[in-house]
Amino acid sequence: ENDKPLLNQGQQIQRADDADEGLAIGEIIAVLMEHRWLIAAVTALFLLLGVAWTFVNKPVYRADGLIQVEEKSTGMSALKDLQPLLGDSTTVSAELEILTSRMVLGRVIDKLKLDIEATPKTFPLIGGAMARRYKGDKPASPWMGLGSYAWGGEKIQVDTLQVPRTLLDKPLTLTAGEGGAFDLLDDEGELLLKGQVGTRVEDKPLAIFVSRLQARPGTRFVLVKRSSEMAVKALRTQFAVKERGKKSGILEASLTGPDTDKIVTVLDDILNTYVRQNVEQRSAEAENTLKFLETQLPALKKEMDAAEAAYNNYRQSRGSLDLNIETQSVLQSLVEVDNQIVALKQERDELRQSFTSEHPRVQAVDQRLERLRDRRKQFDSDVNKLPDTQQKVLQLARDVEVSTTLYTNLVNTSQQLRVSKAGTTGDVRIIDSAAAAREPVGLKKSATLAIAILLGLIFSTA
Repeated sequence: ENDKPLLNQGQQIQRADDADEGLAIGEIIAVLMEHRWLIAAVTALFLLLGVAWTFVNKPVYRADGLIQVEEKSTGMSALKDLQPLLGDSTTVSAELEILTSRMVLGRVIDKLKLDIEATPKTFPLIGGAMARRYKGDKPASPWMGLGSYAWGGEKIQVDTLQVPRTLLDKPLTLTAGEGGAFDLLDDEGELLLKGQVGTRVEDKPLAIFVSRLQARPGTRFVLVKRSSEMAVKALRTQFAVKERGKKSGILEASLTGPDTDKIVTVLDDILNTYVRQNVEQRSAEAENTLKFLETQLPALKKEMDAAEAAYNNYRQSRGSLDLNIETQSVLQSLVEVDNQIVALKQERDELRQSFTSEHPRVQAVDQRLERLRDRRKQFDSDVNKLPDTQQKVLQLARDVEVSTTLYTNLVNTSQQLRVSKAGTTGDVRIIDSAAAAREPVGLKKSATLAIAILLGLIFSTA
């Protein structure tokens, strides 16, 4: 009974807190309703900014293609035994680096002249959006008499642009004139050249060739001659390569940009250039190996002829001598070991063209050679137990067998390398050519507007 007043007092405090909470929520709702027009106005302003952003924002599209990297050394499956001569199999990680290297991207830039940028100069903020939406064949009429800006329909194609090093990566201004004439000015407005469309103009170290110019007289264009480093860097920012699935050997290459036709053309050329250099590399490897073998063939031919002559002369001087079964078995083992030793020596010479003697592959070959030499010593001890005549015949027959086998193998290998060089297809191939999606990448317009409305509500409510 004494605890009841305390319980009643606690219940009264809880009810007072609930009343205060209800009052606070009610007050908040009342404040929001009182300023509903302010909230609506601020939200509408944010929505208007979102609409403006979607209008002026330049869409960016994405093109992609697929490449397969095959783990093989030559273009023919029948030549797998040439793997020690042609080097290691291709690795995906190395091919990823090659795809983004200056060797590949630099060739594409030179071929497609991506180091020359020529764009119409548009009015700030809205000029680019209006030019993109213009659908006419001829240049659009200027707005508000601003004839120096491009408003849509302007086109230019610059095939040659040579500038001194001091003007690399700096914007130049080309002003269209009457009848295809134009003026080229530097960033300070000083006249550099006067030219005509379709005619190369040169004033060393400056040179320019404009093959196409469609614009109203007085329209300005921005020209930039990129240095090789900056051109490669700019292309790398748009270009990306990744492997689809771990150890799948399938590479996905993608390129982003505002012009779908251009990014498809550029990406296709990157893929083709990459495959072409791979084929050239494999062909060059076969060519270098073939040259190395051809330098060895004349000396081996002389050794084979000399061994055959010595063997025949000894048999004629001693009468017809035949090897018994035991000696023939020793001969076969000797020939086999000697052939393996000679083959390993050739492999070592080939490796030493690319690696030092401390390289693991060279050391592995040296260890195998040491084991074969030990076996050779064991066979030599068996040969010393034979009669002198049998030892001499065995030695001469061994020389003939070894030199003949080695020469025949090298001739066959040379022929295989010639076939391989003629039919080289490389370790990579294009599975899917470049194709661009119709929809731009990034946020869609509906998502952008929804975010603008949400931000407007949050800001106005705060």
